[in-house]
Amino acid sequence: LLSFSALADEPMTKADLKAAEMVLQVQNVSPPPPDQIPQIDPTRLYGNEIAFEVFRKGRKVGSHVTSFERTGDDLTVISRFNLAIDVLFFTAYSFGYQSTEVWRDGALKALAVGVVDGGKKSSVTAKVEDGLFKIEGSGGPAIASSWVFPTNHWNRGQVNSTAILNTITG
Repeated sequence: LLSFSALADEPMTKADLKAAEMVLQVQNVSPPPPDQIPQIDPTRLYGNEIAFEVFRKGRKVGSHVTSFERTGDDLTVISRFNLAIDVLFFTAYSFGYQSTEVWRDGALKALAVGVVDGGKKSSVTAKVEDGLFKIEGSGGPAIASSWVFPTNHWNRGQVNSTAILNTITG
């Protein structure tokens, strides 16, 4: 376990750790070999959007839509998932999810996620900064290499990756 100041090779004391109030686990992940990095263009595979309906006991209870947009060298991917389970005339359970990813040169550069699970809100944010991927979420802060694939399942690069970012907990 390392704190932010430990990344600068400064000696850490208990007082430093208490003052920082944040201890981070650093996950060093090397990029996969070039032949295992899928050079995919999701807009060629899926068009501008891929959409699914969600069913439970034969009734539609939700939807999952992922859209793709290119702006210059960036690929922005927005995933939305909505679910509502109704019992009689009221909603017994609902789940809402929205994720925005920004990719450049086949690597995730930024991620912002909002979740409402049964009325409880949470979020995950992540971005590349100083060559590291800094993550904040309900699972606590974390640092990883920039070769992280999120759990949004549209990118087949997840298959060969040794690091997957849980977009619900961080």
